[in-house]
Amino acid sequence: MIYTNSLPPHIAVVVVGMCNLAGVLMSSGTVAFAVITLLPSSEFSGELRHRFAMVFALLIAAILWNLGTWWFGLPASSSHTMVGSIIGVGLASQLMNLHDKSSGWIGARSPRSRGPADLAAAGFALAGILLSWSKRLLRYPAL
Repeated sequence: MIYTNSLPPHIAVVVVGMCNLAGVLMSSGTVAFAVITLLPSSEFSGELRHRFAMVFALLIAAILWNLGTWWFGLPASSSHTMVGSIIGVGLASQLMNLHDKSSGWIGARSPRSRGPADLAAAGFALAGILLSWSKRLLRYPAL
């Protein structure tokens, strides 16, 4: 709304804030509960200090990433940043607990979450292949 000059900045911020609040109130926490299922379950069964360390690592990683993108003026999604930090904590947990094969990695404990994780990895690989093909075929400098 600000970029297109359809609304003045002070009104656009208020409208966006109200729409975000309405979205949170109408979603009934569905997205938050879905994100919670991504957290490594082995860390929740451990000591309280490990649980706090995991949650703080998630938040600090997400905050630092968001601050870095804002500093350089790069577009970023905070929800994608949070999911990325969850995956990072899961991988770190797996590397720290190599003897326990069920800890850390998202798909290791739940067959329900394995399919979407595989689909996302396949989509990432396909996007990389399509980008490299288009760079070779189109010869468009901005690409």
